[in-house]
Amino acid sequence: MANTPEVTVGAPDDLGWRKVTIDGKSAGKVRSLRAPDPHTTTSAPNRTAAVDPPPELTVTNTTMLDSGMVRRKKEKKKRPAFGIPKGIVLLATPEGWRTSVLTMEGGMLCGRLDVPINTDPHDARAAAAVMVAELARDFHDTDVEVNWDPPREPWSWTAQVTLAAENEPPSPDTEGQTASSAK
Repeated sequence: MANTPEVTVGAPDDLGWRKVTIDGKSAGKVRSLRAPDPHTTTSAPNRTAAVDPPPELTVTNTTMLDSGMVRRKKEKKKRPAFGIPKGIVLLATPEGWRTSVLTMEGGMLCGRLDVPINTDPHDARAAAAVMVAELARDFHDTDVEVNWDPPREPWSWTAQVTLAAENEPPSPDTEGQTASSAK
């Protein structure tokens, strides 16, 4: 192999580091992560071993491509799938405001609403509605409307989330009009 470089790993020094050279040029040092051999004795300060160090190693069968090592292509991580929201549950707890976002696909996203504990319930509902609208816009490029139901408990609120009318696909029966504007 004419283009294969010669990689040499030297004997360990007194601290266990081995000099690495590629085609005669210094490429750095490496150190083994193995635990020391219990049968080897060392004496401070020059830490010489009772056994001979391993001979120098020469590696000549590395895979090279365009003067660089072949590496696996890194894949970009996808954002987690977040379904289209269909409902919100907002709870006032002693630790703060908690939300659960229900999705059309049957999933649920739970978490803490990023507002102070003593926030007015009306402001907390508005913050939850903005959060859900931003999630729908960021993940699905769609706008949603949030309609809060009358509260059943003084510390719990629910809302229905619907797709905004301007994002409805044209109905095939109404020549380009949306399904809600055709009625």
